[in-house]
Parts: sequence; structure tokens; C-alpha cells
Amino acid sequence: MAIGFIKLGVKDLIEIAILTFIVYKGIEFLRRTVATQILIGIVFIILLLPIIEFLNLVAFKWLVGVLRSVGILALIIIFQPEIRRMLASIGRIRVLKVLREDLKRIIDETALAVGELQERGLGALIIIERNQRLDQFIEETGTKIGADIDSSLIVTIFLPDSPLHDGAVVVRGKRIEAAGVILPLSENYKVVRGLGTRHRAAVGITEITDCVSIVVSEEKKTIRVAFRGGLSEPITVKELRRRLYAFLG
Repeated sequence: MAIGFIKLGVKDLIEIAILTFIVYKGIEFLRRTVATQILIGIVFIILLLPIIEFLNLVAFKWLVGVLRSVGILALIIIFQPEIRRMLASIGRIRVLKVLREDLKRIIDETALAVGELQERGLGALIIIERNQRLDQFIEETGTKIGADIDSSLIVTIFLPDSPLHDGAVVVRGKRIEAAGVILPLSENYKVVRGLGTRHRAAVGITEITDCVSIVVSEEKKTIRVAFRGGLSEPITVKELRRRLYAFLG
């Protein structure tokens, strides 16, 4: 294949496709964070370089020189949360295989627990794994449970006097894998503006994994579902069941 004077082979096309994908994913990942503003500032400075050189602006040239000398280190420090999230998203992948009867039990027990939590005004965050495991967060911050999924157990975990009520419950298959798990907070304020830490964590983990988050508000007694970086409006338990079947089935 030739474009003008440039001849492109299959290898070149594959390389272009991979680079395009990486750049696209990088932009898609960064656009949801405050780091986007910093990145725009860096690009702006780069675009100004020819003008600075042409006008021989001494002060600006000195500033650019300083930025160049500490540039890589500064970028690593500034983008540390984003780098950590991106690495976390490259987690261990497994194929989600859940039998129909198990899926029904998972959704029934989860919905029962969420309904009771809402009725009692108890805040909660329940994460249901799909294909990407949350082992990193479980091992670093959580407490292993390893019990069959049960609505009463979920409600008990989120009672105010429970030592695990502040974190998230992680459901893996038909088991409650862990509780008290601390998750990364979303910085996408278009989605989580005016919402608390639980809602930010519910969205944050879905930005870097393919899990489903269910969050119950302690103050407003609302139920919301987060998936792929988005957050639903308050929904009913019936609607929660429907969405869980859609996401997991």
C-alpha cells in the first residue's frame, strides 16, 4: 500500500494501529481526571516554544530549561495516581463463567441485601467482579471473608458497629470474597459532583476494571449502580435486578 511517496507494509499498518489504540486509550483514560488540565498546560508550553525562541524571551527560555531538567521526574510525580490506576487496570483476566442458577442466587441475595440496607438507612458499597479480579485491592486493604453470598451477612457487614462497614464488599462468583476493601476514588467530577466518598469509590473502581458497583446512600437512602465509569440516577430494587441481569448475564 502506498500513500503519496510513502510505502506502507502490513507491519507498518499494524504498528500504526497499535500506536493509535494506545494514544486513544491514554486520552480516554486521562480525560476523566484533573491531570488533563496539567497535560493541556504542558502541550500549550510546547506549542509556545517556537515563539519563545523567535522572540528570544530570556526569562521564558530559562523557565523552559528548568522544566526540561526536571520534566520526567515531575511528570512521574504529577501523574502518579493515573499511572497507578493504569497499571491496576492491567490486572489478571479470567473468563466469567456463572451458571444460571448461581447468577440468580447472586442477584437475589444482593438485591435483598440492598433493599434492606436502603430501608434501614445504612450506607453500603458492593462490588461484583466480572472478568477482571480485584486481588490487588483485596490483598492490600481488605479482609478475606470467603463465605457463600448471603443477604444477612452483607447487611451485618455494613452495620455501623462493624469494623468493616467503611470499605467495600467484593463478590466473586457466588461468594463474598472480601470486605472492608478500600478502592480508588474517581476524579471525574462531572459524574460524582456533590456525592460522597462511597459514590466516588463506586465509580473509581469501574474506571479501571469491568466490575459492577452498587452503592447505597446512608443520608438519602438511594440506590445507584456504577459501570464503566458511569453512575446511574437513583433506582429501585426492581431496576437494580434488571441491570444486574444485563451486566452479569
